[in-house]
Amino acid sequence: MNRKLNILIADDEISLRTSLKDILEMEGYNIAEVGNGLDAVEAVKNGNFDVVFLDIRMPRMNGVEAFREMNKFNKKIIVIIMTAYALKDLIEEAEQKAFLLIDKPFDIPYILEVLRKIDAGAGDSSSKNKIAVIGEDSSSVMVLRKNYEVSMFKNSDIFLASSPESFKVVLIEPVSENNINDLHQKLKEKNLNLKIISIVSFDSPILKFLKKENLPFVRKPFNEGDLLKQIT
Repeated sequence: MNRKLNILIADDEISLRTSLKDILEMEGYNIAEVGNGLDAVEAVKNGNFDVVFLDIRMPRMNGVEAFREMNKFNKKIIVIIMTAYALKDLIEEAEQKAFLLIDKPFDIPYILEVLRKIDAGAGDSSSKNKIAVIGEDSSSVMVLRKNYEVSMFKNSDIFLASSPESFKVVLIEPVSENNINDLHQKLKEKNLNLKIISIVSFDSPILKFLKKENLPFVRKPFNEGDLLKQIT
């Protein structure tokens, strides 16, 4: 990959914005910066950015409103929402629509790892993993869609009747232990070694089974970073 990502940082905290800019420039990325949501929208409209870091609370236009506007004319841009605190409704909308939601203060190594994966995907879209989501957990699709090719299936039978061999990872919202065991068994019968990750609530009775069998899982409402780490 010869071209590094073009990244826009939108945050009204000058010190934070400058620190992140300096770190990313040291990694070779092309960085621009603005101090409010309205300027961020104009920059994206007139520029050629691959990734935007948007603070969720900014003057003139907050990060979620800015994201809505950007999405009207650029649906492919990858938006990472940054927040230290915010109103509940803004957080919920950000979680549903943004590629990633990260907390302040930043975990810089994790941010750099995410950007490396985005960079690799931008260079060769054919290398993106194909992920199957079984169930109705659309929130996981929103998180994964920008960096992976995601297909949704209503249940395991529909997934197995498709072309399961074309997928690398399966996310499933299991209704029972049998549901998980049955999927593992049927994939084994097809000689397919796919990574199966269960999506469960914090109080799910299936959690005990998953831990006992040492099977991968993510809890809902999940942290986007945890989900991406499980998949990779």
